[in-house]
Amino acid sequence: MPARHVSRKPRLFRTWRADKSPGHNAFIWEAGRATSAAPPFFKRILIGDPGLQEEFVDGALGCNNPIMPLIEEAGREFDQNCKVSCIVSIGTGKPSVSQFKKPGRIERMLPASIDLVKAVAKLATSSEGDASAMETRYKNCPSLYHRLNVEEGLEEVSLEEWEKLPEVKTHTLAYLEREEVNQKINTIVNSLLGRPARLYKLKELGVSFSDCIVYCS
Repeated sequence: MPARHVSRKPRLFRTWRADKSPGHNAFIWEAGRATSAAPPFFKRILIGDPGLQEEFVDGALGCNNPIMPLIEEAGREFDQNCKVSCIVSIGTGKPSVSQFKKPGRIERMLPASIDLVKAVAKLATSSEGDASAMETRYKNCPSLYHRLNVEEGLEEVSLEEWEKLPEVKTHTLAYLEREEVNQKINTIVNSLLGRPARLYKLKELGVSFSDCIVYCS
């Protein structure tokens, strides 16, 4: 995300030439640094030609789940008859529920309570809204869309708490042992091995997100 223009539309770094919306010809390591530059933990990065460089940070505030821009990009840039076997979205753990607590005497004197700020920040960085929209959009397209996201145990693990990696591993392994998750992973693996349960043409995916209709043959 450009640090000077945060929005719902992330800046895309590609390995293919985009005719309709070309971007920076960045190195892979630059794209990796940009997408991991989470303030205030990692510094932003300058990318571009000398004198025309832009500052980039990660897209968490504007586009924490890039699944919609991904499908829109595919619809713009690729042959509409291209076959799609599966769409995979990987989360980092479901967040806890946002809530507003009754403000105390000091908080009532402030323009906005601390809980309000925290709740708004959580909503801004949550990726679950987009994930739910995709689940609904492709509910009539068997084996197409797969969301993998640990549902319990990671709610209170913050980005900077690297010392909790053993805890993250434990909850992740418990999630992977669930039968429905195993079925999803088997379907994904079969698709990657060229044995998809079903193929869909790109034009059937409905790349316009203003349209709530799904076309699947």
